[in-house]
Amino acid sequence: LFRSNDIPAWLTISPSSGMYNPYTSYNNIVFSCDRTKLSPGQNTAIVNLKTNDSARPSYSITVTAIAPGNNENIRAIEGNITDAVFNKNTNTLYYVTGAPNKFIAYDVKTKTILHEIALSKAPTCFAISEDWTKAAVGHNGSFSAINLSNNTVAATYNSDYSINDIAWGENDWFCYTQKGGSFSCLHWINTATGALADDADKSALDGSSIVKKVPNQGYVIATRNSTSPSGFFAYSIASKSKKSYSHMDLTNFWMSEDGQYVYAQNCNIYRTTSSTGATNTF
Repeated sequence: LFRSNDIPAWLTISPSSGMYNPYTSYNNIVFSCDRTKLSPGQNTAIVNLKTNDSARPSYSITVTAIAPGNNENIRAIEGNITDAVFNKNTNTLYYVTGAPNKFIAYDVKTKTILHEIALSKAPTCFAISEDWTKAAVGHNGSFSAINLSNNTVAATYNSDYSINDIAWGENDWFCYTQKGGSFSCLHWINTATGALADDADKSALDGSSIVKKVPNQGYVIATRNSTSPSGFFAYSIASKSKKSYSHMDLTNFWMSEDGQYVYAQNCNIYRTTSSTGATNTF
């Protein structure tokens, strides 16, 4: 014998009680949620299943359902977002969309679009300089250089590659990784002149590598995402070359705001200087 107790108004259990014989299985017990009765945010209930099993007369089942919050805080966005960066000092969210192809600055406080810049092709990624005056948008086979002082496309450059990820380096220099293929190097482009540079190690990265600048430091960190181990790379921005490499898994990662730590998807935290302060392999 079993019976379900403490069922909230938004939850229906069918059947909520019944009986089955030893060594037999019961048909599915269906939990149904009435979304119209949910409160905004996370709704959690603990349903107590009571039985005549002397060994375990009670069993708790936790049920969680999430409902949207205040719809006034939800905004529909035209197009498909491929990348985004937030400036918390100005409460501005920068993002790029495909279909339509645009670079957009959005004020999250007033919930208004500040600027829209039309792009010639669908974006794959973008990066913004630390002084928020310039951006570079990657496409399949090209770049768009964005002047954020007057919110215009300052220049476009063709590329031999589809751009997978991009990070600002210094001045007008951005580094980027190419999409697809087997092994490759970290590439660099000057968005003011179109000048190019490549790291000397032509097979360090792969076709899905990501790269991020260490905040307020002269280094970028990169890792592969289609190779095992993914590797932990540090590159010098000044020399545009690899400074160190660790033969380990990093995969996706994030930088602390002060640049002192690297937070890895594998749940490890590393001091940034363990990479930027090393040479060769560490």
